[in-house]
Parts: sequence; structure tokens; C-alpha cells
Amino acid sequence: MIVTEAHLIYFSPTHTSKHGGEAIVHGTEATNVLTTDLTLKPVEEMELPTSALAIVVVPVYGGHVAPLAMERLENIRGTDTPVALVVVYGNRAYE
Repeated sequence: MIVTEAHLIYFSPTHTSKHGGEAIVHGTEATNVLTTDLTLKPVEEMELPTSALAIVVVPVYGGHVAPLAMERLENIRGTDTPVALVVVYGNRAYE
């Protein structure tokens, strides 16, 4: 699959998910990149085209996706849209 259009969708309170998603998009060499930041506000209904690659990046805390991130993803739909789901681990105690 040759990727010419990518949709980067992220929830990133500490900007870690954003930076990780931008690196992934850069690696696809897509010529047209649309970015949706779900951190501060939800989006209205969004339909992703089948011709684009969707890259969705969210943080995980304690083994679970942040509930607010899940809520904000609910208005995004795609029909046969290829998607890369990426989770970035948040703070965790190391012992």
C-alpha cells in the first residue's frame, strides 16, 4: 500500500503521544497529512476516507486507555479505512 494521505489523531496531555504519532506519520512518507488533536476538545462527527491511513495515538495509564480519550474517539468513523492503533505508556511505578 502506498500511503499518500494520512490522518493523525491523538490525545496527548503531555505531548508524548503527539510526538510519537508525528514520527510514525513521518515514516509513512505521506504527502498529505491531516492532524486532529483530541486533547482539549472533542470533534464533531468525523468520517475517515478509505483512501487514507488513520494513525490513532493515545496514552495508557495503569494498563487502560485514558477514559477521556476513549470518549473523544467515539465521533470518529471510517469505512474500510486502514488504521494503526498506537498506545503510549504513561507514568508507571518501576520497582
